[in-house]
Amino acid sequence: AASSLSNYALFIAVARTAGVAGLGAFSVAYAVYAIVLGSVRALSSDALIVRYSDSAARDLAAAGEASTGFGLVAGVAVGLVLGAVGLVVGGRVGAPLAALGVVMPGLLVQDACRFVFIAGRRPRQAFVNDTLWLILQLGAIGALVARGHPSVYAQVIAWGLAATVAAVFGLGQPRLLPAPLWAAQWAWEQRDIGLPFGGAFLVDRGSSQLGFTLVGAVGGLGTLGALTA
Repeated sequence: AASSLSNYALFIAVARTAGVAGLGAFSVAYAVYAIVLGSVRALSSDALIVRYSDSAARDLAAAGEASTGFGLVAGVAVGLVLGAVGLVVGGRVGAPLAALGVVMPGLLVQDACRFVFIAGRRPRQAFVNDTLWLILQLGAIGALVARGHPSVYAQVIAWGLAATVAAVFGLGQPRLLPAPLWAAQWAWEQRDIGLPFGGAFLVDRGSSQLGFTLVGAVGGLGTLGALTA
């Protein structure tokens, strides 16, 4: 609930400050985020729940470092692509995509931390971590709004930086250090469940996000923003 509230709070802030077309442009970036997040969960984080929820603390810690390392690597790789695409596209749509590229590593690592806590039967730590993200985000966006009419780019940056701080705090709770060098091996070892999970996600949620975005391509950002609202 705390994690979802941080996302909805961002939608509300963008709707209030950027108007219908601005909300439509942000929706394109958020659809990309949702597809990337779900794919990373399927390929990496879900394996923690399936295979390590009854493991020894040492084994779970090693798996957690590999999983958060995978999130970090995926975030950097996707972030670079989004940054380049955002610069090429430009305009209303390009700016949120570029902003998302900047903060994608922090967003994915923060999400991976939640799965480490859940697999380790420590839901309270997951709640604290997500609540910290929400509080920091509300404070940052509130400060931006107080200074005037913030751009969608600035609000996405504030949202993502709040998640990055929460990710650092989350890693510090169980004293985990992401292991990006283990990311490829981790994904390879989980491929027997990761690939089917990923396929199921893309067919179900991923296709709906893509279809939602196509509304903007056909009807324009105003139509997409109205539908989002």
